[in-house]
Amino acid sequence: MNNALEFGVDWYPEQWEPSIWREDTRRMASYGFSCARIMEFAWSIVEPEPGHFDFGLFDKAIDILDAAGLKAIIGTPTATPPSWLAGQDVFRLSPYGFAHDFGTRRNLCYNAPAYRQAARRIGQAVADHFGQDPRVIGFQIDNEVGHEGSDRCTCSHCRMAWQAWLAKRYVEPSALNEAWGAVFWGASYTRFDQVPVPRLQPATGHNPGLLLDYDRFCSDAAVDFVQEQAGILRARAGQNQWITTNLYPPPLSNAIDMEGLTRGMDFASWDNYPIWGDQDQALPWQFTALAHAYIRGLRGGAPFTVMEEMSGIQGHVCLGQLPPEKQVALWTVQAVARGANRIVFFRWRTAPYGQEQLCYGLLDADGTETERLRILSAMMARARKELGTVACTPTKSSVCLAYSKDDARVLREQYLSKGLFLKAAPFAQAGYDMEMAKWYAPYATLGVNADAIPVEFIEPDDFKL
Repeated sequence: MNNALEFGVDWYPEQWEPSIWREDTRRMASYGFSCARIMEFAWSIVEPEPGHFDFGLFDKAIDILDAAGLKAIIGTPTATPPSWLAGQDVFRLSPYGFAHDFGTRRNLCYNAPAYRQAARRIGQAVADHFGQDPRVIGFQIDNEVGHEGSDRCTCSHCRMAWQAWLAKRYVEPSALNEAWGAVFWGASYTRFDQVPVPRLQPATGHNPGLLLDYDRFCSDAAVDFVQEQAGILRARAGQNQWITTNLYPPPLSNAIDMEGLTRGMDFASWDNYPIWGDQDQALPWQFTALAHAYIRGLRGGAPFTVMEEMSGIQGHVCLGQLPPEKQVALWTVQAVARGANRIVFFRWRTAPYGQEQLCYGLLDADGTETERLRILSAMMARARKELGTVACTPTKSSVCLAYSKDDARVLREQYLSKGLFLKAAPFAQAGYDMEMAKWYAPYATLGVNADAIPVEFIEPDDFKL
């Protein structure tokens, strides 16, 4: 649905005085950007009270984008709840015992009835309002589903849903006991309602079979949420409007089946952050190359979108390495070479406040132009001319690297050796990703196109190796 190499920015008009919007959008266009993603964290603005919708701020923003020749990408704002939803038992309880509160993000439980009902309502309202607007080219569902540990929850809603999931899967507790080897340590069950949700234990942990099934259960809940939102949008979106959801790094070492999450989307998309927070150096470029191949493989080699390409140093509480000024442009070229035909940069302006004020934008908070933006703008003009055809052509690979989501899930809990342990963040054990990147590295280094595809979907005759 995109026949030209396209560049955009993540823009948050709600964080800035309307008096600067017009000049900001004029500058976006002058640097070569053609679209802006908006609204993905604005639920409290567009639905200030239950069932009362006000899209006026974003209608005005889209008017101004349109006047500058830019299109809008609408993010459905279900990743951050409004305050009126906070008292309705919707927040996650992490496996580590943390009860999530209002004021953060990715803090909601996919199995909480009140959240699901409210998410359906706001999804319908967004689709009804923007679904036939030609200035809106597409929709991003939620934001980074499963990120920051939100791929797992152990609240009371999840306990009930988990036990029902087990009953459907195994029918009889005896079948569950056999599958898990629950006789070990005398942990056999006679009823499904005896099975706990796996919270962190002070010493030895839960049965690996339980942990693997719990990841599968959590994945099913996330996939069901996203697919429900996709159905709402699809029924109301215009014929030329696309639908996607943005995945996040590291791509493999999480509970969620991303193939299921992106099923039925017009294309896959993800957020590319090769360095984050207090990291002293960026992840190896082969790691990022593998991630691009993985995202590309979700849709059979079709072009994909990078919905957030980092535009400078990033972090919430600590700043690590500052990428060289030309590095953002190099990461962008790498993404295009690996199959992306749309790159959206996070973010347009550095935030003046809030949890992401340490995340550099393309402009400083006061609007000052940065050297990285000048370099990037020149690169974009060259890339459109030299890489446009390549970017919009499906990638045909001769080599395929097979991965297993269940292997990644198991190794997150039992990583076997220190060589398979990489704690990229408190919520991310990325050892499986790094090991796969080592296997992918020779092909990336030698310029051999290689896919990364779930083992169950590989057609051996399609590849030489």
